[in-house]
Amino acid sequence: FEEKRNFFLEDALFFKTPIRVFYSRRIGGIEHYNQENNFSFFETKLTHATKYTFKNDKLNYGLIFAQSDPVNIRQFDLSTNLPYSIQSSVFRLSHLLINNKSKIGIIGTDFKTKYNHVNVYGYDYSLNFLNDRLFLDSQFITSKEGDNSGYGTNVEIGYRTDTFTFINKNL
Repeated sequence: FEEKRNFFLEDALFFKTPIRVFYSRRIGGIEHYNQENNFSFFETKLTHATKYTFKNDKLNYGLIFAQSDPVNIRQFDLSTNLPYSIQSSVFRLSHLLINNKSKIGIIGTDFKTKYNHVNVYGYDYSLNFLNDRLFLDSQFITSKEGDNSGYGTNVEIGYRTDTFTFINKNL
């Protein structure tokens, strides 16, 4: 589904990276979990969210913290007597380099429920040469969910002219 909530639409491009790391629709949506091979899902509602973004000539950064609560199910964990909630956070930092034509950045997300804890971290860069005709864009990420971990890479290199563009993705 496309994001329609104004809170997440404002400055949405700021958190966009070549490999989509941040999914705002997962916050306050349907939560899926597997506890001892018992698969289930339930609806959640966004209850609190805070966002801070900053931009100047060279540096951009942003933070989002959000909490969602289950809808129509027990609101307290009986084993701890604590409220059952889902915490989500994302951070993004990018810095312009070399005459504001290139940039480097980092991104990280954290999604925590009673049954699951997922982290994704990565860095990306975009380098431009020869009057912005030659470019190299790349991103590397690592993710961890419980005992499972994974890695992702995206690399694009290309050359632009007034008459054609050549791009080679995922070298």
